[in-house]
Amino acid sequence: MKKLFILLTTLLLLVSCKTKREDFYLLRYEEKDIVVGYDTIEKIEDDENIDDYKYYLNEDDEKIINGIVIYVEDLDNPNIYIDDYLLDKGIKETCDDLEGEFIEKNGHACLISKNVYKRANYILIYGDILADDIDKINRIEIYYDNK
Repeated sequence: MKKLFILLTTLLLLVSCKTKREDFYLLRYEEKDIVVGYDTIEKIEDDENIDDYKYYLNEDDEKIINGIVIYVEDLDNPNIYIDDYLLDKGIKETCDDLEGEFIEKNGHACLISKNVYKRANYILIYGDILADDIDKINRIEIYYDNK
């Protein structure tokens, strides 16, 4: 009976440690949703709005996205969401709302991060230093540190 209990407990721990999509940041725009650190590159291969991306191979040899870069001005519809938060404000206010770290050095930026399975999942939101309004969101980068 003791061995059965240990076996069931071990199985329960293994199943409960499996990564879940909802644990990562969700980026939504133009009827697309991307979860960096969980989704495979097939989700973004035909997306011309992705300026750059990185991936790694998981244990099943799937190409998992671990970095993307999007420029807001490249989107037809500028309604971009992080989880359920609409990015329709300036960087400073967005950073305050999402409890991020506001950076004001050669322009405005915001770092939002959380740990997912002992790894960093973070978002960098940048303004355009050449624009009249440097607080306006220009670029969004999302990463998952898989190492």
